[in-house]
Amino acid sequence: MNNLAQGIDQAFARNGLRHTRAAKLNPPMAPAFEMPRPQLAERVTAVPGAKLVLVRAPAGFGKTTLMLQLRQRFREAGLLGAWLTVDEADNDLSRFLGFLAAALEQIGIVYRPECEGDIAATAVALLDRIASHEAPFALFVDDFEAIRNPAVLSWLSQIIDNIPPGSRVVLGSRQLPNLGLGRLRAKARMVEIEAAQLRFSMEETRSYLQQRRRLSLTADQIQRLFRSTEGWATGLWLASMSLEQGGDAEDFIAGFSGATAQIADYLAEDVLARQSEPLRRFLLQTSVLGELTPALCDAVRGAEDSAALLAALEHAGLFLVQMDSGRHRYHALFADFLRGQLRRGAPEDFRQAHRAAAQWYVQEGRMVPAIQHAMQAEDYAQALQWLAREAESLMHERRFGLLVRWLEAVPATALRDYPQLQLVLAWALGFTRGPTEAMKLLKEVESESLDAPLRQGCLAIKPMLLGMLDRVDEVFETMRLNEGQSVEVDRFTRGILTISVANATMMDNRYAEARQYADEARRATTHSAAGFISQQLSEWVEASLDLVQGRLQQALVRLRTAAHLTDAFASGNLLVGVVLAEALYENDQCEAAERLLKVYLPLTRLVALPDQLISAHVVLSRIADARGDQEAALQVLTELEQHGHVMALPRAVACARLERARRYLTQGDIPGAREELARAKDPAVWSMVARYTLLANDVETLELCRLRLQLRSGNAAAVLPDLKRGLEAAEQAQRHRRALKYRILYAEALLKDAQPKLAMRMLERALKFAAAEGFIRSFLDEGPTVEAMLRQFFQSREGAGEAAELPPSAHLEKLRRATDRFEALPLHQSALAEPLTPKEHTVLELLAQGHSNEEMAERLFISKTTVCTHLRSINVKLGTGSRMQAVATARRLGLVR
Repeated sequence: MNNLAQGIDQAFARNGLRHTRAAKLNPPMAPAFEMPRPQLAERVTAVPGAKLVLVRAPAGFGKTTLMLQLRQRFREAGLLGAWLTVDEADNDLSRFLGFLAAALEQIGIVYRPECEGDIAATAVALLDRIASHEAPFALFVDDFEAIRNPAVLSWLSQIIDNIPPGSRVVLGSRQLPNLGLGRLRAKARMVEIEAAQLRFSMEETRSYLQQRRRLSLTADQIQRLFRSTEGWATGLWLASMSLEQGGDAEDFIAGFSGATAQIADYLAEDVLARQSEPLRRFLLQTSVLGELTPALCDAVRGAEDSAALLAALEHAGLFLVQMDSGRHRYHALFADFLRGQLRRGAPEDFRQAHRAAAQWYVQEGRMVPAIQHAMQAEDYAQALQWLAREAESLMHERRFGLLVRWLEAVPATALRDYPQLQLVLAWALGFTRGPTEAMKLLKEVESESLDAPLRQGCLAIKPMLLGMLDRVDEVFETMRLNEGQSVEVDRFTRGILTISVANATMMDNRYAEARQYADEARRATTHSAAGFISQQLSEWVEASLDLVQGRLQQALVRLRTAAHLTDAFASGNLLVGVVLAEALYENDQCEAAERLLKVYLPLTRLVALPDQLISAHVVLSRIADARGDQEAALQVLTELEQHGHVMALPRAVACARLERARRYLTQGDIPGAREELARAKDPAVWSMVARYTLLANDVETLELCRLRLQLRSGNAAAVLPDLKRGLEAAEQAQRHRRALKYRILYAEALLKDAQPKLAMRMLERALKFAAAEGFIRSFLDEGPTVEAMLRQFFQSREGAGEAAELPPSAHLEKLRRATDRFEALPLHQSALAEPLTPKEHTVLELLAQGHSNEEMAERLFISKTTVCTHLRSINVKLGTGSRMQAVATARRLGLVR
């Protein structure tokens, strides 16, 4: 050991502090549950020319852990490492040099000072020894924020400049050190790893909690912990320690914040207590702010030095998160902690800070944060005055969730003086949490003494809420009450009311009038902030009509346009998004439809718009079926049925059962389909469906499923008249999408009634319609018989050169390709309700050749009783009653010659 290091060691020994030397020169133990960060280590090693690696972040972000992992990575690559943990006392250059010399001896760098006590000479000699060392090495210096002495900083900067090629200096610091970093950056001699890179990603958070800490948490619970900690390693560690002790994980995560005991203790002891008094005061005063700018901070503090203090915080890297344009915010848990400290220690200062922030935002014309701060200050009188002026604009901007949060936080006694805001709350509840709560509040508002505009406003909102509750008859009753009345309401309410009228008129089967109302809604709000939502909902109404009337391509254009008018989770987009998914599915764009529905499904279950709820689940179930995932298909339908029960939506329950019956039929499960169809019978539901145009039941109805069941149970002849009547009624009502489905089933029935030529003509008419509009799933969803008919149709046209009978169409070609995805099934087999087995087909051929039962038994080496069993089964499948009828029918179907 050199004299300088030896002298320091002897001094510590005399004072009983020999262990300090070991603590400073030996790296700390790796955390028991450390998280490997290979991507960060690779970021360092990817820059071989870097001399300095700066790991900078606030407390608890894993700086030291990463440095230990880098040390291990360097060691595996053959690069020796020296470790030094510094503290405030190391601002003395002599002391710093002594400890550094001791650290470097561990990797073979030894020097002998020529002049004892000459610090300058010692520094030069040590620097020369470092620069001349032949083997590259890594020097790790942790807690470097403690070093502020210019002499120490200058000397270390020279070391960085002069270390041998391939060597690294790795600094761990909470602050940005004054080492002339700009020069190193410009020459690409530096790698910086900051808090943004040290934060755990969502995947790392999941791996840490589930694999390293062995906690049984749901994906949602992990997501919420990730959001609240913002990937802060110590925050996750402290949370995991509490969760490890047992108790209700859901309750703990719901209440986890900067006020949580372990987090608060850590931040109080290791962060706040280490700051100067001016910085501590600044942190507390500005903790109420969601953004930090010099002007705003000055206004809240009543001072003019915020710019300098913010610069000091940024330099210190003290839990500041960069936003944009020079703005910052505090880390979420740190902000929670600071606000809790201020609220408990100086409650009046807490409220005053919020009031000052509110007034500053008012002067800036930013009313949303102004109202938010007034609410936090519990200045409800002021907040309600501002909110009464801003509510209409906020509704135009679709800020429904924000309105609900604010208005539900206001004491009921204060809100009672603002009945107009109670009506706003009812609107917002309808668009966010569904109609049940909104209708309850609306009844309370109606029970009070209201002036004319408010009474009219209640009448305006009611049709929308009743429609969302699937109380369609009451929608029309309310609309009749509104007829002839001059409804003096704001433009937003007027626009939504007109859309409600348009939708109700469509449901009442008056399609031309519905389009006129949609146009009126557009015109009414063309030059207002409500224009976007009215335009979107108008497009939704017209696109729904397009789909009902068979204009699939026009519907897709309208829906794609409307879908881009608002953000993904606006309720207007929920209406549009689900119908768009259904239209995409109809065009066999299953992947695109599924992506949309996975976005909107949670919202459909929350808001519970009946048609959207039913359509989303039914389409997702069919997509799962098309993929071959029967378990998922049934699961989605079970969830629809459960939601229908919970939300008191009997149509949802009935439709879930109806869809099960339909899918059982496509699989040939006649008993299962019959049972589900019986369970789906709800007279009130199907009576309403029969009277109105309800999008989720535009095609699928109890009557259609009943006809499908009869058809595939061997009663083709019996259903032909009903199918014809259904087709004619659909065409007369301009419901051409429904007519297409009837025409497809009519073609199947004709085939099974041994009328193959008529069946193909009917199928051709359906295909001509599909060729123009792109209806594909209407065919494919009907199962093997229709698929076989399509294959034969396309094959016969290709072979006979008759393709020109149908117009050239990319949609038709898409349908032809789609039929190739399915395993080929002979048309004569697909025409049967249940295909013949190979043994039954052999018996039928022998029967057609005139063989007796005894002869067939001898040829097939079976008993006469077994032959009779096969013959009975053949008669059931062919729908015949005798041997002669069975042979005749089989010949018509092409089963035998």
